[in-house]
Amino acid sequence: MSSTMTRYKIGAWNCDFATQSITDGTQKRELDPLSFKLLEYFILNNERIITRQELIEQVWQKGFVDNNAINRAISDLRKTLKSELEPGLSIKTHYRKGYSLFLPVENITANSATTGPIKPLSANSKPLTTSSSKSKNNKYLVVLLCITIVGLILSFLYQPHTNSEPQSKADLIHAEPIEFTSRSLSWHKGTHTNELLSPNHKYLAHQNIPSYNVGLDNKIHILNLEKERIKVIELPFGKIKLQGWSDNSQRLYFSKQNGTSFEGLVDQTYCGIWSISNFESTSPTIEKLINCEKLPDLHEGSRVFSLKDTLFYNKRAYQDGSYADAIYAYDQKNQLEVRITTPSKIGTGDFLVGVTTKPDKIIFQRATGNGIKLYIGSANGHEIQEIADLYTLIRGVTYDEQLSLISWVSLLENTLFQFKLDSFELLEPLKLKLPRLNKAFVINPNHILATSSIFDTDAYQYNVLTQKVTAFTRPSITEYKLHLIDDNSHALTLYNWQQSRFEIVKYIDEAYQKIPSLDDPHFILMSTDIDHKQAIIGDFQSQRYQLVHLPSFEPKLKLPLEGRLTSLKVRKNRVVALNQDAETGTRTLFVYDTRFKQKTPIHVSNPYLFDWLDNQTIVFTDLKNQVYIYDVVKHETKLQLSISELNADFKINSHVQLAVDETGIYLAKDAGLVYKLKLGSSPELSPFVDLSEKIDKPIRLSSIRAQKGNLLFSSPSESDNEILSLTSKP
Repeated sequence: MSSTMTRYKIGAWNCDFATQSITDGTQKRELDPLSFKLLEYFILNNERIITRQELIEQVWQKGFVDNNAINRAISDLRKTLKSELEPGLSIKTHYRKGYSLFLPVENITANSATTGPIKPLSANSKPLTTSSSKSKNNKYLVVLLCITIVGLILSFLYQPHTNSEPQSKADLIHAEPIEFTSRSLSWHKGTHTNELLSPNHKYLAHQNIPSYNVGLDNKIHILNLEKERIKVIELPFGKIKLQGWSDNSQRLYFSKQNGTSFEGLVDQTYCGIWSISNFESTSPTIEKLINCEKLPDLHEGSRVFSLKDTLFYNKRAYQDGSYADAIYAYDQKNQLEVRITTPSKIGTGDFLVGVTTKPDKIIFQRATGNGIKLYIGSANGHEIQEIADLYTLIRGVTYDEQLSLISWVSLLENTLFQFKLDSFELLEPLKLKLPRLNKAFVINPNHILATSSIFDTDAYQYNVLTQKVTAFTRPSITEYKLHLIDDNSHALTLYNWQQSRFEIVKYIDEAYQKIPSLDDPHFILMSTDIDHKQAIIGDFQSQRYQLVHLPSFEPKLKLPLEGRLTSLKVRKNRVVALNQDAETGTRTLFVYDTRFKQKTPIHVSNPYLFDWLDNQTIVFTDLKNQVYIYDVVKHETKLQLSISELNADFKINSHVQLAVDETGIYLAKDAGLVYKLKLGSSPELSPFVDLSEKIDKPIRLSSIRAQKGNLLFSSPSESDNEILSLTSKP
């Protein structure tokens, strides 16, 4: 399974086959042999679904492997690939089919003849030809070459004199992507969800989730796209779910939250259908169309649309001993419900995504054991025809009645698809260059309405004295490694997903300010020492480190530090660094004196976390639950404490981080619970603050530091996004 190509980029990670490791520029992770073999196979077969049996034969190379072993291996690999730069799904499970790599793959091997996406290997690929058969193969190659040359000569002599052929589908797919500029139409601290574009493309209705713990509420937000004004309608119910539009764009449909589960399923269910009309007026009209007793079992994936007086929706149907979604039609005049589609016996069923007018049709996607397909059918469920194969479930389609055009965007493929209904023809797909999005609606090929991705990283500052939290958050921007650079201003590292580059910026007067002298796309802000007006910036992967002045970030000194460093901290004229041996994994600490350019090791077994306590003292821990207070001038341990003796439930591991300043020594768990270590005659370790409670949502600490009585931390976020208007560049 080995490959001559040794380096690939998968999402935010660079994968090195030679060292069996991955790095994202801020950290490097070694993979165990099984995880590496599994990842390698996914990379080399990244454009297709891989069955469990294929994994057994190609990765485990056995006739049988227990399902639990496969599940554990996949789960472990997903955890390895998850980071603050790659917080989303990495390996996708295809129901009853297998798995596929969910991250984009690119060959980045230096001087490689092959660049761009990796061509997948089939499960039946043959091994490379051995040296014993080369001579025979060479004879075949000579014959084949002669035949090819003769064929080219004949084709040139007898080719017809016609105009150039149009580009093939493959040419168009691999053409230069269409670039877009974005403009924000709405932003708030929370999540836009259940977004629905009206059929006339004049309104975007949506709901807001203000915080993780609140969930959906009883409000509907309607953005008038012409006036760029949002109207909020508060309904006289508890929690509701926005469901869809009428065909004439004059009514919105919603359902009430049930508060109960359906057939033991854990997802929230909804009941009934209500409509809102006259929503532009001061007194919108609310009407009950189907009560909860008649329709008790809509779920999170349900949608409701209408054609004239008939409502269409998908809900779970019982078939052959299991449940799968089917499409239903409800005649409002006769109050009669009829199931109009029969889902596949294998898969999750049929999901409504839209309707068309003139002709009146329903559009739905069908998830089966053989993949996902998009269908169109008449309003009575007859004459169902396939439109397209889908790479994954889509969030919705738009329809242009004048052009008879159905459009949708595959965000995983960054591709626009269009289907001409009058000629029943799938047009050539168009590649797009888009930012990370959560949902997209096609107004036309040059104008897309979207909501940005909810996956990013946010930075916060918690003042230990005032207990005040300051959020450094912008939607769809990865903000992490937040530092104070003087008493009143900050700097932090941003990550640009589109360009795969880092950027160090200042945060002054609630705005990001670029630093003209910093243009290296791989540099991150590693450590700051505001007492002595200096900082370290650099790139762990290329082993380049620069000492700079604060707050200007002008160069001060290049640091000639070598080895596989994982962390650096500067204080006055010394830098403490943690090195991890690439082969053995052994960790060592050393002190580098910037005046005398001397490197001195700190002799301790397997150090793990460290930080400066004062100008000549550091605090560090090991994996044996020991904390050390160490004098870097005298090179001696001043104090050693056992964490287990102070708090039997606390363990130093990969889920713990250390932060130290003049206010104390803090040990933080990745869920946000921070402990404070008290020194003195009676040392103790006790809970200090739960940061997740302070920001009112669960967190997973990606970094934390203490400066001037503040805890500055970052956490992957899945809660903030904005509405964007995307227009193609000329």
